[in-house]
Formats: sequence, C-alpha cells, structure tokens
Amino acid sequence: LGQRILRTETAGLAMLSILQFHWGDIG
Repeated sequence: LGQRILRTETAGLAMLSILQFHWGDIG
C-alpha cells in the first residue's frame, strides 16, 4: 500500500508539472 501511494504521489507530481507546463504555454 505504501509503495502504491508513493507511486501515485509521484505520478501526480509529474502530471502537475506537465499541466503547469501546458497551462503556461496556453497562458
């Protein structure tokens, strides 16, 4: 469970970075 949560957090962080990158592009 711990590893699964850690992986989810990492994926979330990566997704956030990508989203911010695209939003910066749009804005």
